[in-house]
Amino acid sequence: MPLAPRRLALPLLLLFLAPLTARAQAAPPKLALVPGADTIAVGSTRQFAVVATGEKGQKLPPPKATWSSSDPAVATVSATGAVKAVKLGTATITASTGTTTLSATVTVYGWARIVTGEKVTCGAITLGPVYCWGTGGFGETGTGAKTNVASPRAVAGGLAVSGGEGTLSTSGVGISHVCAIAAGGKAMCWGWNSEGQLGDGTKTDAAAPVAVGGGKAFTAVSAALQHTCAIGTDGAAYCWGSSPFALGQGDGDTRAPLPVKVQGGPGKFTAITSGYAHNCALEGNGTAWCWGDNSAGDLGIGSQEPQRKPVKVKGPGAFRAISAGYTFTCGVAQDGGAWCWGTNISGQLGDGSTENRFTPVRVGGSRTFSGIATGFGHACAVAADSTAWCWGQNDQGELGNGTTTMSTQPVQVAGALRFVQVAAGSTHSCGVTADGRGWCWGGNDAGQLGSPGAVGTKPREVAVPGRRGKGGNS
Repeated sequence: MPLAPRRLALPLLLLFLAPLTARAQAAPPKLALVPGADTIAVGSTRQFAVVATGEKGQKLPPPKATWSSSDPAVATVSATGAVKAVKLGTATITASTGTTTLSATVTVYGWARIVTGEKVTCGAITLGPVYCWGTGGFGETGTGAKTNVASPRAVAGGLAVSGGEGTLSTSGVGISHVCAIAAGGKAMCWGWNSEGQLGDGTKTDAAAPVAVGGGKAFTAVSAALQHTCAIGTDGAAYCWGSSPFALGQGDGDTRAPLPVKVQGGPGKFTAITSGYAHNCALEGNGTAWCWGDNSAGDLGIGSQEPQRKPVKVKGPGAFRAISAGYTFTCGVAQDGGAWCWGTNISGQLGDGSTENRFTPVRVGGSRTFSGIATGFGHACAVAADSTAWCWGQNDQGELGNGTTTMSTQPVQVAGALRFVQVAAGSTHSCGVTADGRGWCWGGNDAGQLGSPGAVGTKPREVAVPGRRGKGGNS
């Protein structure tokens, strides 16, 4: 009898310990890194977090984590998991809780290329989509509506390009139209179409991209005032629209609603550029050829005679880059020297004078360049050290040096920025820096700088679409 209470106590003790044992054997919380793999616009900040959930999906208090980035030059992460996109590239963000290590891949995207028109600007981001901003009265912004746009807005239809040289172009003189090379070499254009410069067989303005007719595939395109030219996948140059000389048809047509093959010349080109009423193109060996109007020596052949077929440019020999402005042209020779020819009333040839030149003259200074862009009355170029330099007309601050004073020789764009590409429009300029950020300066009466305010005599950043955090848009 005295043992009975002891026998009863043991089952009671087991009943008491059972819940404790069950709790001790419960599955550990499930941990996840949120948002996981992500794409972030350069300059954005995105909050990452370790999320803990229980067996029944209930949220649990998150464990303390130690954060790190595989490449802080691309993306940094704070002690609380705030990820800042610094420059183009990919980085792995890791959160360690002591017992568990979680990671996510972050891809930082930004601007791949920006091009400038009269009062419109367009750009392609590294993910592909094209955005435009500025004047839109003729549909130049491509958004589907003929209205001005003050900040980057996606072109209708989700148009995307690679962002490479020649894949996006807009006329920097007069009323603008824009053209792009989409997937498969398909040329798409939008905007002003008074002379068939959109190449769709009509003269109807288009507020959204329309396909260039003729069934040709292209690798590069260049928009002028009332005509457009492109390089086909066969290497030949094709033009369409209207121009007395610039279509390259010899004594043939001066109007073409659909692409027509340029006659004469070497037959195959690797780059093409169009000005007001002239065009220039490069062979694979760097030889420059130009054709079209030549009233100011735009073609660089030593005369003012217009040319209906491509003729060789006289001067420094082979070029690595070429750009046709309003009635002048500039190029970068193989040794990096910049050369210009044609109209020079605003000092846009950069040789220290305002005298027109019928053959190429060396741009002043001893620096060398990797790329060059021409507009209405000014030019800009990227130097070997990635600084940007501009010269010529500066009424609206398009030289970007903090003044509105014309310069007949290159002046450095303010801000100590390092560029990979620049563009020159009618009264404004833009560029893309190595980190994928976009910058514009000059006139802003139609919102072509992509940011609020009047004239910008120094570079102002154009926020990458989708950017969040300080200085960006959401």
